[in-house]
Amino acid sequence: MRLTKFLVAPVAVLLVSSAAQAQQIGTYTGTAQDGSSVTLTVAQDPNNANLEVTVEGFGLTLVCQKTKETLYYIGIGLGDGQDIIDKKFSYASSDFFDIDLVTSMTFKGNSVKGKVSGGLSAFDPASGHTKATNKVQACVSPNQSFTATFSGPAAAKLPTKAAMTLSDGLSTIKIGALPSK
Repeated sequence: MRLTKFLVAPVAVLLVSSAAQAQQIGTYTGTAQDGSSVTLTVAQDPNNANLEVTVEGFGLTLVCQKTKETLYYIGIGLGDGQDIIDKKFSYASSDFFDIDLVTSMTFKGNSVKGKVSGGLSAFDPASGHTKATNKVQACVSPNQSFTATFSGPAAAKLPTKAAMTLSDGLSTIKIGALPSK
């Protein structure tokens, strides 16, 4: 009986400390180094026992290289998700012609820290032109750090009314906006 008491206490401590170190299913929200928003969604991978990142949303400030217009936000939903292995996750976009997103992150307890950089292909100019243009430009955000903390079990949703917002300081355009009702 005395031996049982000594074994139960260390096992209980191990269980509590390992649970505190694991990422959780749900939404993580935070801020990037430039002050922009960060939203990540973690879910159970339906194909294995791992947790996976299913949504990455970064409200990055992307400056267009030619026109100096500013675009905001890169969000990607990962259909099958990508697994978190040993509390680490990384992603580099591929097979996109208009989005470049590179992230790496480490989960610790209820928080995540990482790096993000992104870019979008945009028309030149991105907004305000009245005729179709065949000119394009890159709009990029520098590589920067970010932090986020667990904010709840509800899944994050990408904006439904706009996939991207363009602003040149004079006007704002929402690409992918739904028609007004």
